[in-house]
Amino acid sequence: MRLILNVITLTIWQGSIYLIPLITTPYLARVLGVQEFGWLGLAGAVVSYISLVVDWGFSLSATQKVAQNSGQVHVLRQLFWDVVLAKFILVCVMAAIFLLFILFFPDLKKILPIVLAFLLQVIFGVLNASWLLQGLERMMSFALASLAGRVLTIPLTFVFVHGPDDVVVAAAIQGGSFSISAIASLWAAGQVLDLRPVTFSPARSCQQIRDGASLFLSTGGISLYSQGNVLVLGAISGATAAGLYSGADRVRRAVQGVTGPVSTALFPRVNNLVVTNPLRAKTLIGLILLVQGGGTFFLSLGQYFAADFVVTRFLGPAFVDAVPVVQALAPIPFLVGLSNVFGMQMLIPLGFSRSFTIITLGAGFCSLIFLPILCFFHGAVGAAVAATVTEGLVTTMMALVLFVRRKTLFAKPEPVPEPAAEILAPLLLER
Repeated sequence: MRLILNVITLTIWQGSIYLIPLITTPYLARVLGVQEFGWLGLAGAVVSYISLVVDWGFSLSATQKVAQNSGQVHVLRQLFWDVVLAKFILVCVMAAIFLLFILFFPDLKKILPIVLAFLLQVIFGVLNASWLLQGLERMMSFALASLAGRVLTIPLTFVFVHGPDDVVVAAAIQGGSFSISAIASLWAAGQVLDLRPVTFSPARSCQQIRDGASLFLSTGGISLYSQGNVLVLGAISGATAAGLYSGADRVRRAVQGVTGPVSTALFPRVNNLVVTNPLRAKTLIGLILLVQGGGTFFLSLGQYFAADFVVTRFLGPAFVDAVPVVQALAPIPFLVGLSNVFGMQMLIPLGFSRSFTIITLGAGFCSLIFLPILCFFHGAVGAAVAATVTEGLVTTMMALVLFVRRKTLFAKPEPVPEPAAEILAPLLLER
């Protein structure tokens, strides 16, 4: 029963990540214009990379530890504060790196005010305890309060954003909404776990960073081809092309977001069953694959055939050139629906993190080879084709690894996760 409630709660919570933009994006696209909307997308991509480093894979590695130690209060309390300090350390490191980038790349000053406004989400993200609640499968209180914070961005956007000059305000509204999520998560965590006394240990926090390094490198590989496209496109083809791609990608994310909550909610349950009941884990994974694979297939078909209608109604007539971009991105919801099961629900819980990392990082670096070429000759459409090809490569390689290892996947009653140091030694890679 708790699993079903958790899936429903996460569906509402994470669904709001995609639903809210469905309401605000059409307005922002029209009042900001293609170019300023492009600047907003570029700044958002920069902050996404900063957030990626600060999160450091804790949403997977720390969540996994919580699920595996759900009955040990002392361990969970210690883990929480260790992760908070680890995130703070990473914020300081990224702040120093960003300042150096500004010194060496003066062009970044054009989007500096927008980036600083977006950075509110990174600052509040340090205290966000959603990963702890997810591991404990106790998301309802946090999800509802966090949803209220996201909903608040709707009236604020309509009231305070009226033209291209308000692009910084638009970014600040989106970044500031994370304050409510952080406060809500701390309150919800305090209801299920006594977080006192507050104890910080730099040594343990550094150990958490080391433990999450492999998963961070994997998500870093994913970001190379999922978030880096708009940055490469903007550098090669300009802000207008970046605006077209950013708008089209928001359509794709809205379509794809339907399945995200299910994968997130089931991640801790699959991790637990892999250790306690491998046969049930196998059955559950098969069901997830069937439902998610079939559902995302039809979502991708819908995105392709409805592209013209969605773009003109959703983004506005000024974005008509984004129609072929949306169509080029259409296969991604289906491909990601499969790869999420192959990766999050199978490779990671079953102890094949190294394979997961090699695939995602390898695909990310491969995309850096053909992405600039496609962007140069085909602009936003080229960036979309590069993203789709890369996702197809990731899904195919994961499926191949699982097929090769099919006889041993559930053979061991307690699969042992690969130590991060062992993974990083040969390749310095992972997801």
